[in-house]
Amino acid sequence: MLSLAYAANTKTNLANNSLISYFIDPRKVENFLKNTQTGAAHAVQGADIGVLVHHLMTSMVLCVIQLCIFCYLRRILKRFYQPRTILDNNIGDEDEKSNDNGFCGWIFAIWRRRDRDYLELGLDAYFFLRFIHFLLIFFCITGSMNLAILIPINLTSSNSTFSASGLDKFSISNVSKSKASYLNFHFVCSLVTIAVFEILVWKEFQYIAAMRQEYMNSWRHRKKISSRVVLLGNIPPDKRGSAALAELFDQFPNGIEHIWLLDDYHDYTMHHLVANEAIRVLERYLLSIMKNKKAMVRFRNDENNSLDLLLMQKFYPPLIVRIGVKALSRRVIYIKFPGIIRAFAMQKQVSLVAWSMQTLETSSIVLQQRITELASGDFEKLDKAFLVFKTPESAYLAYQSLLSPKFGQMDESLIEVQKEDVVWPNLMRTSGVIALMIRHLMNALIIILTCLYVVPVSLITLVSQIPFLTQLLPFMGFLRKLPVIVESVFSSIVPTLILSFLTDMQLTIFRFLLVMKGHWTGAEIELDLQVWYFIFMFVQQFLVVSVLSSLVSMFLSFVEKPTSLPILLAANIPMSSIFFFKYLSVKAFALCGSDFLKFRSMIRWVFITNWFDKTPRQRTERTKQLTVIKWGAVYASFSVYAAIGIIYSTIAPLASLFMIVLLIFFSLYYKYALTYMFSKDNKSETNGRLYPRALFQLYAGVYCFEFCLVGIFLSLRNDNGDHTMKTQALIMAFVFGLSVSSNIVGYRRFQKLFRFMPQINEKPEILEHGPDEEPAAICQSQKQLLYFHPCYQYRRPLIILPEDSQGNGQYLILLLSHFTTALGLETPNLV
Repeated sequence: MLSLAYAANTKTNLANNSLISYFIDPRKVENFLKNTQTGAAHAVQGADIGVLVHHLMTSMVLCVIQLCIFCYLRRILKRFYQPRTILDNNIGDEDEKSNDNGFCGWIFAIWRRRDRDYLELGLDAYFFLRFIHFLLIFFCITGSMNLAILIPINLTSSNSTFSASGLDKFSISNVSKSKASYLNFHFVCSLVTIAVFEILVWKEFQYIAAMRQEYMNSWRHRKKISSRVVLLGNIPPDKRGSAALAELFDQFPNGIEHIWLLDDYHDYTMHHLVANEAIRVLERYLLSIMKNKKAMVRFRNDENNSLDLLLMQKFYPPLIVRIGVKALSRRVIYIKFPGIIRAFAMQKQVSLVAWSMQTLETSSIVLQQRITELASGDFEKLDKAFLVFKTPESAYLAYQSLLSPKFGQMDESLIEVQKEDVVWPNLMRTSGVIALMIRHLMNALIIILTCLYVVPVSLITLVSQIPFLTQLLPFMGFLRKLPVIVESVFSSIVPTLILSFLTDMQLTIFRFLLVMKGHWTGAEIELDLQVWYFIFMFVQQFLVVSVLSSLVSMFLSFVEKPTSLPILLAANIPMSSIFFFKYLSVKAFALCGSDFLKFRSMIRWVFITNWFDKTPRQRTERTKQLTVIKWGAVYASFSVYAAIGIIYSTIAPLASLFMIVLLIFFSLYYKYALTYMFSKDNKSETNGRLYPRALFQLYAGVYCFEFCLVGIFLSLRNDNGDHTMKTQALIMAFVFGLSVSSNIVGYRRFQKLFRFMPQINEKPEILEHGPDEEPAAICQSQKQLLYFHPCYQYRRPLIILPEDSQGNGQYLILLLSHFTTALGLETPNLV
């Protein structure tokens, strides 16, 4: 149908005659980056329907097996698959009853739950379920229309001289030149699809603004102290005091309730770390005594000398080294070395109990003295402060105000900061040229990693080609001697495992680079990660695999002649439809089953962690720690899936069907996980700012969709060689301009409603009352330290030992309490 030769010639001529090619030979760069992933989607062009059915059946069988195993294990391993039913008292009786409703009864109970029931988990969780349902509505409306109209059109658009093969008969690729007029159906359906998208998106923007205002004025949200906290940066020296800041902000309604100025906490963090290490070493030693029956008999029989026996154990204390890189970013790194390293320094062993007690006492004294200094204000104050206002309205009013007429003073701030979400090392970094250079350097590294990701992927694909691998690396010749079955398993499973590990590693690297970028809170990291991870996924999982040429040649073509981009997309995207059918089906079945079962996490939870959890304290901390989902990458991933579905909505209408199945499965999974697995306390909560950004990211799919259609209409020639769809191409180009305008207008109109809190509350009604997220009345001692560094939250620790019938654990704890005052005075903590 398309003039593919014309598109290919256009690309070649532009690459050869490019001004950029005068400096860079695109063929050399293309050969360097050329790999089996580039244009890999074209390898399955024209595949028979039986191939897709076989692929679907395989994925479905694996998914069903994993779901059956999950349904069986979810009751046996309740602490792993349903931890909130044990740790969260807010799980109601109705939820418990529906959870135990048969082998598969939980599916219907979860599906019937309203999205509004998840508001207690925060707006990010609630809006994510809303995002899935928004996409379901869109693809159900447009998919039913496109499937009913375009599938028959595509099937009957071939002729005796031209006919696509396999599943391509269901796509636009089956339209022959003699039936070019049939493309008018695609044109009209595309206009309707874009119109439905715009209508739904704008309605969703209005709903987000209204829901966000309602939630932020609710009783539940206003009770949080974090709803009234502003983190202010770049405070000038003359304003670094509680009195000066209070005087500055008294002009705002109701004024300030409390102020915490940032201090240099590094020296005291070391004491906190050493104290935690001391209590860990002490508990492991006491636990070893309890397990040794002969040792306990000696302690019991010789009570007069039991303390001396306790002090006999010698060891090398662990070594914690502080490495400062203040010249670059004022960041401090703490590295722990095993105590045996002291032997090489000719140091002597010391009593384990004596060292632990002395360390705890020293740390307690030093930290208590520092707390007294913080309370009196007698400390060096840095250029940042946490301000708690008496009302959220006052906090937002101050947050939106220009506080200083001087450049670079009090011009950086964050609102609704949770104390657990603060990235403390980044707060120590002062704003300046070095910080700006680091920020741009991190962005450059992320872009480089995104572009060069194809290089390690191309090396991984060599593993699946054993003959070529052994030819390239002769020392791997032993692989040819493997049995055929083993060779097949090796070439199919190993690359998949490595690629999965590499993808997870890429996300970890992105998070690390964004932390180094200097964000003050985890919420800001999630917002930035959403942008970069979407770009990475869209480039690597769509453009790289769907565009037959390398991205270098595509970039050169776009720079020299932007009008060639629609032709290039039109020549590549329709041929990749079958690949994305398989791609979306894998996401729907394989990931759904694996996400429910969580096999790797389950094995690690059941077996591996038992090797590392040596004390009851470690086991208690692990079992009480619920999974906290990082929404930035999740939103970005679903935006990419939805963008792919939008691109193929009329080009290959079957994609909508796969998108609907994918969204239904993931809606079920996330409803279950949010109800029984994930923590309801999301410390990196953005209060709904991720969702509108995800909707804006869908425009990337709309733009590619419109560009591709413009290219299809322009490149189409009838039997006489005439362009018959020029008018439709011009209209679609005009629609593209309208989409861009809609994106810009929507952003300008709603961005403040998505970020700020309106001072006028048009809907004073509140949500249902529930328990306070944070106590309304916090004791004065805790309030004085609330937004200081966590090391100042140190309290004299309690020894946690297992309780036994002989009372050995209680005996050892009482023995230690007579020896030192460094331990807590409460009743001995036994588990």
